[in-house]
Amino acid sequence: MENQNDYQKLLSDFNNLKENYDVLLNENNKLKENSSRISFGTDLWENKIQHLFDRLSVGIAHHEIIFDDNKNAINYRIVNVNSSYEKHTGLLKNDVINRLATDVYQTNQPPYFDIYYESVKSSISRKFSIYFEPFQRYYDITVIPCGDKEFFTEFR
Repeated sequence: MENQNDYQKLLSDFNNLKENYDVLLNENNKLKENSSRISFGTDLWENKIQHLFDRLSVGIAHHEIIFDDNKNAINYRIVNVNSSYEKHTGLLKNDVINRLATDVYQTNQPPYFDIYYESVKSSISRKFSIYFEPFQRYYDITVIPCGDKEFFTEFR
């Protein structure tokens, strides 16, 4: 009889475990399904944003502040640009992506670095108008900070 009770207890425990496993498996499948919907929605949103980014008439550039070994901000790297950037600067996207500003613009100091870095540190957007000697052109520039080391510039 004792073996019968042990067997019944074991069978009951097994059935409870199987039931819990089935519940967890079902929840996991729901999470996967929702995750794929979210991922698809995110991809769709990113495609729309990229579409907008590439069709704006203003030049847009995404930048990242570069720090030296002592954590001093020293330059910025161009992460991405839109097609209007090419029209407003005469520089091709493939020639500027992932390059330092000093290399792209052939300057000793990264152009307008103090303004850009101050905007990032303060998390406050800034607007200014300036003549850029290397391109012999006036620009109206808006700096939009994005986190603690990135920023966007919008210019015309």
